[in-house]
Amino acid sequence: IPIQAEKLFGIASNLGSPAALLIAGIFIAPLFEETIFRGFFFPGLRQKLGWKKAALVSSAIFGFCHLQVAAFIPTFVLGLVFSYLYQRSSSIWPGIILHTIVNSFGLCLLVMIAQNGWPMNF
Repeated sequence: IPIQAEKLFGIASNLGSPAALLIAGIFIAPLFEETIFRGFFFPGLRQKLGWKKAALVSSAIFGFCHLQVAAFIPTFVLGLVFSYLYQRSSSIWPGIILHTIVNSFGLCLLVMIAQNGWPMNF
């Protein structure tokens, strides 16, 4: 099963500069995704289903929209966390901040490995 990291690894390996990938993945994607999923979907569903069911449904949609079978469970769980943060704070900003942190670690590690090779020998 191809995973999102493999596709991004291929992109990162062929980039002269990873700046655009990092900006898009670290800043633009979290802002866009949290605005759509926690700013629109979750509150709308919450009015009809209650917050727990809305969190499950919006998180499932969030997972499916990443279009990766292998990434569904982690993105679904993150969607639940982001929904909980929205529910507790009534703001998308805690989710945007955490989403930015998660994407930062993953993409920076991916770019470092793609450009420098895996640092450990097994």
